[in-house]
Amino acid sequence: MKKKNKVLFIDVGTHEGQEIKALTGSALILFLLFLKRYIINFFTRGNIAPSFIDILSFFSTRKKLIKNVDFCFVTIEPNWRNYDSNIYKKIDYAFCLGLQKIDNNFEFKNFSYKNTEKKCQGASLLEKPSSSDLTDIIPVVDPDYFCEHILQNIVNEYNYEFPLKIILRLNCEGTEDEVIYSINKKFSGLLVGILGSLDDVKKKKGRKKAEVLDKYLNANSIDFCRFSSNMITWPKTIRFLHNKLN
Repeated sequence: MKKKNKVLFIDVGTHEGQEIKALTGSALILFLLFLKRYIINFFTRGNIAPSFIDILSFFSTRKKLIKNVDFCFVTIEPNWRNYDSNIYKKIDYAFCLGLQKIDNNFEFKNFSYKNTEKKCQGASLLEKPSSSDLTDIIPVVDPDYFCEHILQNIVNEYNYEFPLKIILRLNCEGTEDEVIYSINKKFSGLLVGILGSLDDVKKKKGRKKAEVLDKYLNANSIDFCRFSSNMITWPKTIRFLHNKLN
């Protein structure tokens, strides 16, 4: 059966692809993960699992979404250590680089880690490394250049039979606003929603930058939905995607 919509799912700061796994992973494995977290929830402070009603709704809506939407996954993950995750076998286009607004099209920059494991989340282009052991030099591309010379070629490949839609998923430790501005400037007619977290814009750049981003999203009618590896966010996210893509 031919699917109704083609969607470019652009994930910036993919890490081990937990969010993509939520969309594409085995329903049985995800349900077992839910049961595990549901049980743990009784012994922890905070909420790490949705209700049974919400998780059943998630699987039902996800099934409808997958039936009607043909996803093309584009990941931008600068930490090469994460590419041993099996999720990357499902990725259509993977780019091992950072995206940040810079004076040139391309530069090599310091990428700072939180600890010596170097696979942990939280690695950033915006923080100075506390020691030489906690940094790598990585390729960084200006997001305007990436959109114009790389992403445009991908869009051209798919934007023909049906109008292509773009979903942007972000968790890139403070450069989320720069990526949003570039993608919406180039593909404003295609961008239908943003997922992830925008908290780091305020944490890394301050309240004013976060307020500017919030006003920009409102002025351009760009809807945002929080989406993370925390299963609490999954039911709302899948409803958001279903409404935007069907």
